Amino acid sequence: MVNIFGNSDGNGISRSRLSFANFGSNIFLLAFIGFVIIGLVVLSYGIGIYTNFLWFGNLGFSGVYETILLTKLWLFALGFIIVLAIGMSNLLLTYKYGRGTQIVPLADETLILVRPLVRYGSIILIVLASIVFAVGLSSQWSSVLGFLNATVFGLNDPQFDKDIGFYVFTLPLYSLVQSWLSALFVVLLLFTVAMYFFHFTLRGAVFSLTGPVRIHLSILGAGLLLTLAFGYWLDIYNLLNSQSGIIAGASYTDINARLPGLQVLVVITIFGALLLLLNAFWVRGVRIILGSFILWVAAFLLLGTVFPSIIQRVQVNPNELRKETPYLSRNIDMTRIAFGLDKIDERDYSLVEGMGISEELVDGNSTTIADIRLWDHRPFGSLLNQIQFFRPYYSFMNVDSDRYFVEENGKRFPRQILIGVRELDVEGLADEAKNWVNRKLVYTHGYGAVVAPVTQFEKGRPEFIVQDIPVQGEIQIDQPHIYYGENSENFVIVNSNQKELDYEPKQGDLIFAKYEGNGGVQLNSLIRRVAYAWKFRDPNILISGEITSESRIQYLRSVNERISTLVPSLILDSEAYPVIDDGRVFWVQDAYTTTDKYPYSDFVDLQNKEFNYIRNSVKIIMDAYHGEISLYVIDDKDPIIQTSQKIFPELFKPISEMSPGLREHIRYPVDLLNLQAKQYLIYHMTDPTEFFNKADQWDIPNEFFQGNFQPMEPYFLTMRLPGESMEEFILLTPFTPVNKINMAGWLAARSDGDQYGKLISFAFPKGVEILGPQQIEANIAADSVITRYFTLACEGEARCIRGNLLVIPLEGKDGNQLLYAEPLYLQASGVPFPELKQVILADSEKVVMECTLKGAVALLTGKLPVDPRETPGECLSVEILDSFEDIDSGIIPVLKDGSMDSKDSISGEVSKGKMDEIQDKIDQMMKSIESLQKSLIDMNKLFGGMK
Repeated sequence: MVNIFGNSDGNGISRSRLSFANFGSNIFLLAFIGFVIIGLVVLSYGIGIYTNFLWFGNLGFSGVYETILLTKLWLFALGFIIVLAIGMSNLLLTYKYGRGTQIVPLADETLILVRPLVRYGSIILIVLASIVFAVGLSSQWSSVLGFLNATVFGLNDPQFDKDIGFYVFTLPLYSLVQSWLSALFVVLLLFTVAMYFFHFTLRGAVFSLTGPVRIHLSILGAGLLLTLAFGYWLDIYNLLNSQSGIIAGASYTDINARLPGLQVLVVITIFGALLLLLNAFWVRGVRIILGSFILWVAAFLLLGTVFPSIIQRVQVNPNELRKETPYLSRNIDMTRIAFGLDKIDERDYSLVEGMGISEELVDGNSTTIADIRLWDHRPFGSLLNQIQFFRPYYSFMNVDSDRYFVEENGKRFPRQILIGVRELDVEGLADEAKNWVNRKLVYTHGYGAVVAPVTQFEKGRPEFIVQDIPVQGEIQIDQPHIYYGENSENFVIVNSNQKELDYEPKQGDLIFAKYEGNGGVQLNSLIRRVAYAWKFRDPNILISGEITSESRIQYLRSVNERISTLVPSLILDSEAYPVIDDGRVFWVQDAYTTTDKYPYSDFVDLQNKEFNYIRNSVKIIMDAYHGEISLYVIDDKDPIIQTSQKIFPELFKPISEMSPGLREHIRYPVDLLNLQAKQYLIYHMTDPTEFFNKADQWDIPNEFFQGNFQPMEPYFLTMRLPGESMEEFILLTPFTPVNKINMAGWLAARSDGDQYGKLISFAFPKGVEILGPQQIEANIAADSVITRYFTLACEGEARCIRGNLLVIPLEGKDGNQLLYAEPLYLQASGVPFPELKQVILADSEKVVMECTLKGAVALLTGKLPVDPRETPGECLSVEILDSFEDIDSGIIPVLKDGSMDSKDSISGEVSKGKMDEIQDKIDQMMKSIESLQKSLIDMNKLFGGMK
């Protein structure tokens, strides 16, 4: 008998030893290379841990990282020990039971070569498998911590009467354990069979299920079947998140076919495991193993596929509404709760038909109308990047809506503005300036912000209330330096021997800055410099003489990246927005708690993550200068954030601790209202029959923007909601009936004070046609005045851009009306940005266009045109366009009148009335020509100066 793990007593020892020596030298070389690679991996991992400690410590949250790291480490250790112990035990058993008589003799050289491969190779495979399984287990640290700190929801599911917390916190851990053990047993079975096959083959024997081998494999097979049975038991509860029926959640077929099928599968799988154990210790034979396998496969196919299909086809499809009604009710109720739709205040909203916008209605809603958003964030952003960037290494990444409160006549109300932050963009540097010193030490930060009211404009441009470098304006910014923002992706080093460029004035020497904040990790030791040189694969961090012990390395500087690293369990809103408070710039980031385990709730997608429950539980504030992060819990009733607070008690603060100045800038998230609105399109219907038939399904209306129709985005308004006494800052989205273009209703989200987070839905009466956005867009396109303007102003390379259409509800004593507003931008030839030139207003009766909001309101209400002295000089108004008609329809027809010819003129026999008529027409024509000439001259000066 040959022992491949022991020494051979065969002949030819000297030759074998020589072969082993040659092979051994290669083994040791490979081992050395392997140890070097492992050492580098361990070193890199250790440096990552060290630098993470420094980064979290700089933010004051080292305890957060300690909790995550310790949880990962003990999960890794647990997984590694379990897999290593089971793997080595199986290896020893395969060696023990795989031995036998050597049927085909092998040369000593072969045995000596194979022996270390088998010995070390199998051990290495087990160690590697242990690492892989341990890493997989440790990566699920959040599920483990969630289970250990679970919070009850106080609401039970409608099928099994279990608290929702079971599905959110307990079921994920059970599923993790089940999938981990199932994978382990599959790998163990494959490894064990392979090792037995190898041992039998090495002896020259045919692989067979000898007694010990059968016992060994039967036990492993029984273990696999038990984990599968556990999985089927979990699948019973996972049915409540099934998407196989007409709704999310368990349908009639799930409850009446799949549920009993899974229960039977649990029993059959456990029975199969018992049969395997019986085969191992009592009744011996291959038939039991094959019989167990065939029974399991047959049950899986029949109960998991065939039986549910029959139930669906025979019982459900012919009577779908009657069969599914109870489950539709469950889905409606649970989805509305999961997305906060059950909290919507649903109201009726009626309009007075046949009545347009009156002066009284305008006067009663003057604050709302005076704050209509004319500047759309897209053309506004393009404009900023042309007239406010000042240097090619600055850029405005995004423009965001916000409000600042103003006081007039003893009333305090929000004033909507657009705000953009001037961030650093080193890619804008000249190629010869893109060296390491400039990119990392000199150009380190952006500068200042730009703020403009959404309504005001002059000569096509915004009227800024904060602008320029250095910063000037109504809102004071004492600390304009932007070290942390949306475009701060690369690391920089501050407080080096190199001066940091602050800004370049129009005249004089460059202005430099010295960082005086606490953002970034201080490079005050050789170890830290080595660690960061390794982390960023940048030796300059180690060898540069410009770096001192006072230098700080700032990295993970972008808002999204920085917050995601700190709290990876939260989903972040697609955009952070800047605010100015107490002379400083801050970033506000909305964060969401989500789960995909909420029973019977419909699924949505955000940031490429699918879920069926969401709460905007956290408002995150990040200082643009220091990089400090504060997380404020705004929804303390959310069980998921309550669990997070238990896990990381030092991480979260109550919203009451947020400064009053910042609190005034909190707004309802656009992404959240988008999700809720899309769900509300269907889930405003609470009657199961109506829901099933989709009898009253809504849709998001389309608007015309940049030459195409596209779904309207939610937009912010300053308005007084029906029944309220004060104007407030709201986020609004309109609805239309599905496949229709008339209005069905609108949804408003409140943002101010104690009203924050409240949703109000306003539904129009059924059977009454209210013009929708797409109908208004068609009316605008068909208006003769607007068509003439396009013909005149948009010729050649000039481009007219229609902005966002806003639907603005107005409340009046005599009834409610809708006001529609759309800005019109003109991008002239040679001008790289659009300018705001016209304001289009509409109601149910007519469409008007003027070059000022005041003028458009006057036309819409039927008032006389505004004082020409209040009209900008370059304004090409409707009056000027109408003067062309005066020329065509006034003097020319008179001159062509058959009652007056040249003969009459010469003889002087023209009546005095006819001459007076001609003179009046000539005077009107001359005034029109003079007005047109002045406007064209001013336009030429304006556009010509921009080329």
